[in-house]
Amino acid sequence: MQGALLHPSATIMSVLLLRVGLCCLGCCAVASAGAEQLSPEVLEKRVAVAQELAASGNVDQALAELEEVVEVTGHPGIRMLTAKVSFENQRWQRSRHHFTVLANGAMGNSAEVWFSLGVIAERVNGAVETALPHYRKAVEYSPVHAEALSSLGTLLAKAHSGDQAKVAAGMALLTRAMEASPKDPVILRNHRLVRRQHVELKKRSELLATMATMPHRAKTEAHEKAKYLSTPPPECAVVVPIPREPASELTLRRFYEEYAAPGKPVIITGGLPPSLRSWDLSLIEERCGDSTASVRTPKAGTWAGLEATHNVTLAAFFGQLRRQRAVKAAAEGPSQQLPYLFDFSLSQCGLPPPDIPAYFSNDFLQRVPPHKVSPGSYRDHWPSVFVGQAGSASDLHVDGWCSNFWSAMIRGKKRWTIFRKSDVSRLYRNHLSGTFDVNISTMESLGAADPTQPQDRTLCLKPPHAAHYPLVRGIRVSQAEVGPGELLFVPSRSPHWVENLMDGDDHISVALAANFVDGSNVECATKALKAMGVDNVDARALGSEMGRVDFDKAMHLDSALPWQSWDAFKGQWAAPLR
Repeated sequence: MQGALLHPSATIMSVLLLRVGLCCLGCCAVASAGAEQLSPEVLEKRVAVAQELAASGNVDQALAELEEVVEVTGHPGIRMLTAKVSFENQRWQRSRHHFTVLANGAMGNSAEVWFSLGVIAERVNGAVETALPHYRKAVEYSPVHAEALSSLGTLLAKAHSGDQAKVAAGMALLTRAMEASPKDPVILRNHRLVRRQHVELKKRSELLATMATMPHRAKTEAHEKAKYLSTPPPECAVVVPIPREPASELTLRRFYEEYAAPGKPVIITGGLPPSLRSWDLSLIEERCGDSTASVRTPKAGTWAGLEATHNVTLAAFFGQLRRQRAVKAAAEGPSQQLPYLFDFSLSQCGLPPPDIPAYFSNDFLQRVPPHKVSPGSYRDHWPSVFVGQAGSASDLHVDGWCSNFWSAMIRGKKRWTIFRKSDVSRLYRNHLSGTFDVNISTMESLGAADPTQPQDRTLCLKPPHAAHYPLVRGIRVSQAEVGPGELLFVPSRSPHWVENLMDGDDHISVALAANFVDGSNVECATKALKAMGVDNVDARALGSEMGRVDFDKAMHLDSALPWQSWDAFKGQWAAPLR
């Protein structure tokens, strides 16, 4: 189970459980005090009826039949069966009731009972403090219960993600879980995440110790950068503009050697392919209006600060955007209410295939033969569309599996804030939730740091947070506004947040974007995809292919073409780029 929520129609497992229940009916002579006695034959018949109901999908009727038997006999075996069937079919209140009765009575020393109660408390009710003691009870009664060990270790680390000792204890429990079930993909994934968090905390402690030995040095650069402010900032980042390069002067080789390989962001002006210059909201609506997309809204504690809340057709979403005025200017921070179309894949509708800017065309994902992965996998998900209105935003996050990222602004304006990958630990990352303690809500802009660079703003921790995150002091951050027709490159593993802004009177922003792999990040991406492969078949296939000794990792950097056609881009697995 591992705490996974199962589909309501999962009646096959219910039927199996019912059949298992038949095996213990011979012991049904023992019933609760004062309860009516039923013969084994009658019990077997009643359970058989419940089995038939469950097999035909009538789960609630099957449970009603079992619960009537339980009420008459008080038999713990039938109650356990009822609790499990309720659990497997997501009848959580019923399941919790029956497991609680068992925990307080005849089966109080059952690891399965306590583990199930922990899962319900954690995954259904979100009651972490209730779930932890339940998992501890399960491990107490069964020290080799792999799922209980994994759930306890993971939850302990999540609940105390900033406590190095607690995270280490969680990792120890997960190590025991791996020993009990060495091939369980969920246990392997949880162990990997908790181990990363443990390494993160250790590195953070080392940075704090280093900072303590040189308390003034770290502040100097930040205060120097903020000299244009009327008052010194409390704890500020050193903000520098993202460099801009005209496409007419930036060769493919220079882009790779000066930006991609060393991991530096860059804005490229005048590099938008002709096939994208005619794109607008009307074209996307015309070709994809009937397509259904998952719309995201802000939620703290989630990756990028966004949560998928509802599905809507693109035509309805665009219509809503046109009717709405910008709720607030982006300078005031992201809205907590504005919906965002985030990473909608072009493969889901009939938009004309775009040409790909040459800087991003050496995509090793496209060198993996299409038959090696499923349709819609990472190889074919991108490019994708991002549409939002001024005031919407994605919070601080790192794109997955060490991928590079590019974005082409079609309409509107975005402000990008990009941190260096070497500073991830200084932003207080939580690997278990994919979030950062330092984010949009903990930092504020105090204005332009340099009057000659109006886009260059000084970012400082808000006073309540300054004392909690000392490693932010003097951190370097690149920031710029990106407008229509401009391309942005975001290096692998670089934390960033993105704000949609007003562009004159226009409050809607539209961008085309993609994640990709080239020579600058192929080793890291291959390793990350293989690690994800424990429970992701396509990630495993991509990682395995790119990890082959004979895989083509050549960078074709001498092309004079400013962009590659879609067919050439997607056909790299069969014919190298020219």
